[in-house]
Amino acid sequence: MDTVIYSISPLKAFAGGILVVVFLLGLGFIGALWAIFKRKEKMFSRIAMGCASLVLLLAGVGTSIALFMQWQSGSTSVIVHINEKKVVESNCDNSGNTCTSYLLETNAGSKYYDFTVAKDAFDLVEADKCYEFTYYPSKSLFGKYLRGEEDYSDVYETASGVTRIALADCQ
Repeated sequence: MDTVIYSISPLKAFAGGILVVVFLLGLGFIGALWAIFKRKEKMFSRIAMGCASLVLLLAGVGTSIALFMQWQSGSTSVIVHINEKKVVESNCDNSGNTCTSYLLETNAGSKYYDFTVAKDAFDLVEADKCYEFTYYPSKSLFGKYLRGEEDYSDVYETASGVTRIALADCQ
């Protein structure tokens, strides 16, 4: 029996994306209402607000379709060897704020995986051990059309929707 060290529901794994969709659709809807019902505003500002809200609504719909495709594809499990643990600091915005990500660099045979996990899971995982990861693979909105000629999905994959991590035997 595998020792489970981290487990969350799929709803919690997709919570960030769901919040982004709600924000985009809400802001787009409010902007559209403002453009329609604020008759005292100048025509140019109403048209600009209407166009901006349309862009936000389309972005919200596109993001929700991509999230649905990722959820619909189902979760995948893979047994991997943890090669390295990295704490990655990156710029979040132009004001100099930084964001911290917890990255696990792994491999299963000749295929390499990068898993972005929560801090509590990062603290529990040890380097040079094998774990079984259950995650939702990322799906592109337009599939292979945006990838170009070269497709590296058979040698490298990155995932952030990790729902379960369990200690496993290396094979």
